[in-house]
Amino acid sequence: MTSELNKRFHAKVDIDQITGCHLWTAFRDIKGYGLFGVGQTVRRAHRVAWVIAYGAIPAGIYVLHHCDNPSCVNPKHLFLGTQTDNMQDMQAKGRSNYLRGEDTGRAILCESDVRAIRASSWDKATRERLAAHYGVHIETIKAAQYRRNWRHI
Repeated sequence: MTSELNKRFHAKVDIDQITGCHLWTAFRDIKGYGLFGVGQTVRRAHRVAWVIAYGAIPAGIYVLHHCDNPSCVNPKHLFLGTQTDNMQDMQAKGRSNYLRGEDTGRAILCESDVRAIRASSWDKATRERLAAHYGVHIETIKAAQYRRNWRHI
């Protein structure tokens, strides 16, 4: 990256003395990530910050934030990871809106129902009785037994 692009990039950054975040002050997308024009393309500013500090980003790799601040471009707050790393980081930081079980609002069964289903016999006749008892399809019973759903319990 040329020194002119480097200078233009850093002119759009303010340093937060408390957090150490280098905050992007120019245009940001709806999620708060900074955007920076490089030639005819627009790139996310934190990815440009990584390239300036450390060099190229391997294909298919994400630039993630330790600080969990999308507008931060401090290279010390960034790290590389896969999509899986990104999803695990998001969940570990409590930013996932992934709902499970009864929390989905659509669940017919509750946790105690699923535990009882798993503890019962897995033969077809029992599954049919359970399906009728809980008002669900037999495939729902099988999915609970084989942990295709309700995996978290």
